Amino acid sequence: MPTLVRIFSAWLFCAVSVCAQNVDPQQLFQQAIAAQQGGDNATAIRIYQGLLRDYPETVVVRVNLGALFAQLQRFDESIQQYRAVLLSDPDNLPVRLNLALAYQEKGDVGRATSELEFVHKRQPDNLQASMLLADCYLRLQRYSEAILIAAPLESSLPDDLDLAWVLGSALIHSGRASEGLQRIDKVAAKAHSADAFFLAGETRLQRDDYDLARRDEDAAYQLNPALPGVLTLKGMILEHTGDYEGAEAALNAALKANSQDFNARYFLGAILYFKRDLAGARTQLEQALQLSPQSAQARYELALVARAEGKSEEALRELEMATRRNPSWIQPHIELSTLYYRLNRPDDGAREREIVDRLQAAHADQPTAATP
Repeated sequence: MPTLVRIFSAWLFCAVSVCAQNVDPQQLFQQAIAAQQGGDNATAIRIYQGLLRDYPETVVVRVNLGALFAQLQRFDESIQQYRAVLLSDPDNLPVRLNLALAYQEKGDVGRATSELEFVHKRQPDNLQASMLLADCYLRLQRYSEAILIAAPLESSLPDDLDLAWVLGSALIHSGRASEGLQRIDKVAAKAHSADAFFLAGETRLQRDDYDLARRDEDAAYQLNPALPGVLTLKGMILEHTGDYEGAEAALNAALKANSQDFNARYFLGAILYFKRDLAGARTQLEQALQLSPQSAQARYELALVARAEGKSEEALRELEMATRRNPSWIQPHIELSTLYYRLNRPDDGAREREIVDRLQAAHADQPTAATP
């Protein structure tokens, strides 16, 4: 984790020299620094805390102590020190940046973002603050804002792989896959990053570029076989290319590694339905829906299983829920219209047929069975 240990010895001396003490506080401060640099963190903390008891307004001691707590991953204590400084000096931007880093490392991306926005507004040319803010926006899925911050930095930092990752990821998630892949491919090649190869493979799968998707997935797996989702991605690619046996094996391996993997359960359920293992398909899809009850995809697939089992009313309920979850997805409306007619509900069937016609007209250039 980046830390800003700022030592203003002259300022500290001026702040404390007016106080008559048997022990020179400047000497104690230097002892704390030496202990910290030598890895004797317990001694450094004890001295810093002792100095703060006598001189609670001494900024440099709080900053160093906050940085040390952050280094030790004691983030709440680190945050406490930085916030104590900012109570009396809210415009201390280096300390506010340290506070943002502590929040980010703690996993509180929302508060980190707020602190970074404060710094960025006052110092728009602060490169570290801009990079961190763009990364926070990416983590919060605020992709357009991440692009807005990261894109202007690219011309001056063409070889910065952290920037390429943030900008490339944000572009991909904003629907600008070609632009994003240019950056992510660079990160994958130069950094030998399993995460970058994985994201590239996911993106190419969505673009139906199966050969390159498989290449990227293979590279990700070779670099990190334990990468979450990599076996699921392999199974998804194999399913799309018609290798159902290979896909089933990969997805079962993925579930052995992580039983809570929604995509693995969903795609395995779809494969088992295709193979007419209806009981197995139902088990996987019901468990997928336990993981993601809002999934229109899993609802639709379970409806197909129920229909094949002769459970028309259940199929009807699942299709109706799927259309509510994703009203613009055409395929569930098609199946629902057909099922309404079979159940002697012609008015409902006609209504769904009108919806299908309207969606097809609005999406004339898109595949009918678009994935939600």
